[in-house]
Amino acid sequence: MSRDRLRIADLRVECVVGILPGERVREQTLLVDVELVLPLDEAARSGDLERSCDYSRAARQVAELLVHRRYRLIETAAQELCAALLLLYPVLESVGLRLRKPQALPGRLGVFEASGGCVEVAITRDRARLALEVHEGGASQVYRGASFELERTQLDAGERRVVEAGSLAWLQRGAVEVDVDGARWADAPGARAVTRREAWVAQESAALVLATPRDPS
Repeated sequence: MSRDRLRIADLRVECVVGILPGERVREQTLLVDVELVLPLDEAARSGDLERSCDYSRAARQVAELLVHRRYRLIETAAQELCAALLLLYPVLESVGLRLRKPQALPGRLGVFEASGGCVEVAITRDRARLALEVHEGGASQVYRGASFELERTQLDAGERRVVEAGSLAWLQRGAVEVDVDGARWADAPGARAVTRREAWVAQESAALVLATPRDPS
């Protein structure tokens, strides 16, 4: 495993997180630290960002998933964020992630109320630890959580993929045409929160990462 690291420190995200009724109706701050383990030799020699990991894009994707998912547990958030980053960036060997929740304790200690206090969870995950499933000769990789699954898939030009309502979809590479009830438009790389079932048709070779609700049945 490489000893090279890229670190994103003190990323501040306002999102819904927590299990208490009051936490489900308001946003609170999560502080995120990310450590990306990957070989940096080729990027350093070539000056080609494609051989590394675009940390500004990765930071934005961390925030997008936290806002979209409205996590109940920061443990679930940490695990899914690691899985998402490994799927979004195949060059990564492992991901370390620390989530801090500064507002977790104030007001919850009753007569033993204390000042300050911050709850955090820190994990490191690689593909083997997450038990990522590999399908279609490596063209598809899947992480299955209890209520959501994350999938990276490759589409050839002209290939069609249905994206379910409630999904968060990242187009990492290429271009697609989106079809919703007969209305069509082109979409470029970026994130899209899907509110209705959509069909995506690759205009050229494309790479997608999807965070999709799992059928509870």
